[in-house]
Amino acid sequence: MPPRSKGNELVALPGAGAVHIDDLPDGVLHHILGFVDAQEAVRTCVLARRWRNLWKSTTALRMIRTNLAGLPNFMEHLLLLGGCSPFDSCYFRCLDFEDEDVPHVNLWVRHALLCKIRELVLLSFFRRFPLDDLPLVSQHLRKITLFSVILENSLCDFSSCPSLEHVNIWECNVPCAKKISFKSVKFLTIRGCRFNHNQGFRTRIYAPNLVSLTLDDVGFRDEEPCRSPILDRMPKLQEAFVRLTQKNADCCSHADDSGNCGHVDCDSCYGIEHGNSCLLLQGLSEAENLKLVAESNTGSKYKFRIKGGRNPMELSAATKDLKTLKTVEIKCDAIDERIIKAVKFLSTFDICKQLAALFIAYM
Repeated sequence: MPPRSKGNELVALPGAGAVHIDDLPDGVLHHILGFVDAQEAVRTCVLARRWRNLWKSTTALRMIRTNLAGLPNFMEHLLLLGGCSPFDSCYFRCLDFEDEDVPHVNLWVRHALLCKIRELVLLSFFRRFPLDDLPLVSQHLRKITLFSVILENSLCDFSSCPSLEHVNIWECNVPCAKKISFKSVKFLTIRGCRFNHNQGFRTRIYAPNLVSLTLDDVGFRDEEPCRSPILDRMPKLQEAFVRLTQKNADCCSHADDSGNCGHVDCDSCYGIEHGNSCLLLQGLSEAENLKLVAESNTGSKYKFRIKGGRNPMELSAATKDLKTLKTVEIKCDAIDERIIKAVKFLSTFDICKQLAALFIAYM
């Protein structure tokens, strides 16, 4: 209750005083300690008798380091003392690591899953961290965020996490996985990731329950370009944002956009499994709100934004599935051959009821 006022002066209530941290209930302190680095949280045990064991019941395990020097010994003692006490979340962030640190971090991640965490965050900055090529197994995990991590074959199968709904994958490397399975995932973000380049196939993304998709900037600008993945059908998709950069292996070196340039030595058009398959439209065709952004060869960007609602007609082919869209807007900074082809394509197949082509300056 606020203090009563007397004229322009505040009068303190009888018995009122400052609230100290020791006045907070244990549950609140456990939550606060969840935002503190694990070593700092353990050090609170020397504050007072009440604090001796509070750190053991923190709601989150958090490790924030520039490097892992001297940390493995502490973490393994911490996990051994804590057993499999449940956490709400586990947050690992490290700027750099040594090769001998890799098995330790992999052990911590697997132990965290045994602690029934609902959220896992693993961030590596100076170089990509190689997680063990084993599937993640958890009945409780609901959200995962990976930044600068190497995802091998088995690790790309998330079917052993039936409660997983939110996945964020940023600047990760997927070198040789043929398929990434997100069976239960509803919200998926993939930004700046590098899929296989020298392999003779494309990575297939399977996410039948997906509601929202962000696929942004596939490939790295300072590395060898990679291939765009194939999207399987997503019947529950409501919104999607897809941006493809010119810095990927799907861009024909002979400046041909048809996928059939006639040069048999072209790695972008030939010699790859699923080379003539529909990469994006099959998975995106049933979206209610869709935004496509692509870069031209000259560097300017052409935006394709498709909005609309569903049509009850069920058709299997990717081009016919686009009839679920009612309105299409194509926005670009200049009219070129690609835009004309897109308009002719939509008109020929009577894909939408209303077609608007708006030419605006790129912002």
